[in-house]
Amino acid sequence: MWTDALVDWVAAECSATSVVLRSPGIDPAAVPDGAVAFDGDPCRTHPVLRMRVADRQFTLRPVLDVFVEAPVATSAAAVGAEVAWTLAPVRLGSWSGASVPPGQWVATAPLKEGVVLTSLVVAPRPDVVAGTVVALSVRSGDLEIKSDARLLRDARVGEQVRVFVPATNRVVVGRLVDATTVAL
Repeated sequence: MWTDALVDWVAAECSATSVVLRSPGIDPAAVPDGAVAFDGDPCRTHPVLRMRVADRQFTLRPVLDVFVEAPVATSAAAVGAEVAWTLAPVRLGSWSGASVPPGQWVATAPLKEGVVLTSLVVAPRPDVVAGTVVALSVRSGDLEIKSDARLLRDARVGEQVRVFVPATNRVVVGRLVDATTVAL
């Protein structure tokens, strides 16, 4: 039946683990038998889809529950804490923000168990934390000058950072080149 083809197509288009068709959005008896082709974005909350069957075109507004695998918190986490997570099926559209890929994350907002990890509630775990003493390096040709400096914010390698240089009592901006070095 064409409703099975619709569910299979939605699952493939949305990389879904499961799809529940609550209402097809059209009387199934109105659709003739034949090869079915679908078009549209079924991964939206309220999709409007086009279906072609036997030289006829239909517009569908199906009611779908689409479940995708997404990282969710396995336990509560306070702001700044590393987040323990697992992949779990979650209904598409049941969260705000962009879902994040699996990785090492810290909470930017208080998290409850089962919350989908999004860019609104987690950030990548920093490579270096604020307060870490790093080597500040300035190079000009063959001459290199180094001084100790203190990182003012958590940072990841490659990011632009602000550091405090006790020798000059100044704050300067450089790039974190590895976990122990900032280059100007």
